[in-house]
Amino acid sequence: MKTKRYFKVLDSSGLPFYSATGSLCKNFDGLVLEYLGIDSLTNQICLKQPEGHSGTVSLDSHNVVEVTKNELYIGDSVFNSPVGSGQITDITDAGYPKVNHIAVARLVHKTEYNEFLVYDPTMSYAKGDWEMFIDDERFPVDSVNKSIVIVRSSTEAIEFCKAVKSLPVNIMFDHDLGGDDISMKFIRWMIDVLYSDDQIFSLRKDFKFSVHSQNPVGAENIKSLMNGLIQDQKNSDALYGTPDQLEFS
Repeated sequence: MKTKRYFKVLDSSGLPFYSATGSLCKNFDGLVLEYLGIDSLTNQICLKQPEGHSGTVSLDSHNVVEVTKNELYIGDSVFNSPVGSGQITDITDAGYPKVNHIAVARLVHKTEYNEFLVYDPTMSYAKGDWEMFIDDERFPVDSVNKSIVIVRSSTEAIEFCKAVKSLPVNIMFDHDLGGDDISMKFIRWMIDVLYSDDQIFSLRKDFKFSVHSQNPVGAENIKSLMNGLIQDQKNSDALYGTPDQLEFS
């Protein structure tokens, strides 16, 4: 999967361009066009014209807004999808990727630079419709559920949440994650973003968590901090979903 830069045209009124058939067109507001570069003479943004038209379009920066698109390719590795990890083996005529020969509506790719790229046209990740298992070596007991996101460090947990712009509906915690890394770092990050003025992240009212750590002190620390967080979010009416779906562990 590769990230490409595109720009959505906000205002192209009065800007003519010629189609491949020679007819004059004057407006393509709302179209998302591929970024080609910057015109060195005019300092305008150069965009590729829509399919069926030749040449480029040059617009001032206030006439466009940047849109990033993640383009899928056969052979790309898959970090997470409804059928688990694997590889993109095909792309359907409708544009959906097949992971291990099964069509999926969403997936996440991890680049060689440890960046997460998200393909999620249905916005299911963004709605919190996903679960996280945080452990440096083990796998979920529910191995049938291939869609569980398995992360091996607090940093990986944080970066995945940032990429999908949401918190999971269910978190399964280990405490010790190798070296000096512990899940408490991820929980403290959650607390920071939940009380941030940006309000990008929130917990669903059907949110739940469990702890499978063999470190009894660490497990109690997680439970204490998470239960306090959930109760405070509940008291402040910050959770979203149906009011009767909170679960404590």
